[in-house]
Amino acid sequence: MLKKIRKRKKTKGQSTLEYAVLIVVVLGALMAVQQYIARGIQGRAKQATDDISDTQFDPSITRHIKTTNTSSTTNEISLDGETWSNMLAPEVTNTKINMYFE
Repeated sequence: MLKKIRKRKKTKGQSTLEYAVLIVVVLGALMAVQQYIARGIQGRAKQATDDISDTQFDPSITRHIKTTNTSSTTNEISLDGETWSNMLAPEVTNTKINMYFE
């Protein structure tokens, strides 16, 4: 009866060791493939970005019109050949850019 118990413990220990080795091999394989998966994802993201930027900002097909308006309010006083200028409101500048594709 003592021999049966020893044999069962030995088999149980062997199974545990086999599972541990299997887990180590699987983790090693995942770690080795991880670099290739990351590069693949980065490559696809870069390709998508390049595809968007090629058509969006191509100077041969993109045109723009820029309109700038500046206005201010001043008060000028002339007396004996001298002129004083007083700004009543801050200067306002509006810029409008229209972009279109050909």
